[in-house]
Amino acid sequence: KQWYQRRVRGNQDRRKEHDLWTYWYAQQPNANIRVFDVDERACKNVEEISEIGCNAVSFTWNSNIGAQIVLRINCLSTEFSSQKGVKGTPLYIQIDTFEDTESLNPDSALIPLL
Repeated sequence: KQWYQRRVRGNQDRRKEHDLWTYWYAQQPNANIRVFDVDERACKNVEEISEIGCNAVSFTWNSNIGAQIVLRINCLSTEFSSQKGVKGTPLYIQIDTFEDTESLNPDSALIPLL
């Protein structure tokens, strides 16, 4: 089982991260917007996709045959600040792999957004 989570900055203070997400959500015209969506038709060998939070999703896959999950990002890194002309906030995707309840390989990667 894996969890994908959108994060603002890697090891940033959780309170600051929460404030940035709160600001982003307040700017959205639709209260039901998600930070990212899973393109289920484009995914391969992935089962039981479920939303587990406003910025997180879980799914299961068979590690013997591999998997592909396709995410559609619904925000830009510049949307986290009210100041115009500032450099965007670095956005990361956090990936946690579990076997039963044991975390095997947590990792994160920078998402290159303009």
